[in-house]
Amino acid sequence: MRIILDYGGTVVEPVDDSDYSAALGEGAVKHPAYVAYRAFESGIIETEDEFVRALSALSGETEEDCRTYLEERKNAVVLPEKNKDALRRLADEHSLVLFTDQVRVWIDEALERFGVASLFDDIVVSSDLGLTKPHPEGYAVVSEGYEPDEMMMVSDELNDDLVMADCFGMETVWIENGYESVYFEPDYVVNDLTEVPDLL
Repeated sequence: MRIILDYGGTVVEPVDDSDYSAALGEGAVKHPAYVAYRAFESGIIETEDEFVRALSALSGETEEDCRTYLEERKNAVVLPEKNKDALRRLADEHSLVLFTDQVRVWIDEALERFGVASLFDDIVVSSDLGLTKPHPEGYAVVSEGYEPDEMMMVSDELNDDLVMADCFGMETVWIENGYESVYFEPDYVVNDLTEVPDLL
């Protein structure tokens, strides 16, 4: 089975970006960190230095303060030990793919820091594609070479991630987040990643 995993809120704990965004205040736009991040994850901005310069221009803060913000934001990401164990269990018998709206350099750094990079057979990142979920192109990439009944997608984002996965015929597993309206019924609803190995 090919198991396609979202990153934030699925593999790692979700981070409340408002805590970090507020540290920069408001400059040219209301949420400068969000705007700069969306440009980076979409491939418009291509390097971390460009991200820092854009963030500085948007927020009115110095590049040094923006780089400090960035490092604090990256270091705030936590991979619980129980999720590491679940990833190892899944990787023992299945092909794991990380499919995320993120920045390649940040994902690579984080997976190495957590010691789980080798568990993934493939990593599909929006900054490489130039497209974010739910654009079907990313789903086509993660599906290549597999039949629909050989794939399962796991995410905490029901409407952004799993609706399109369902359109591709994948089994869907929603890590219930408590804030989304339910517009379709996923195949499974779980509390966290640790419950997924037992579904297979």
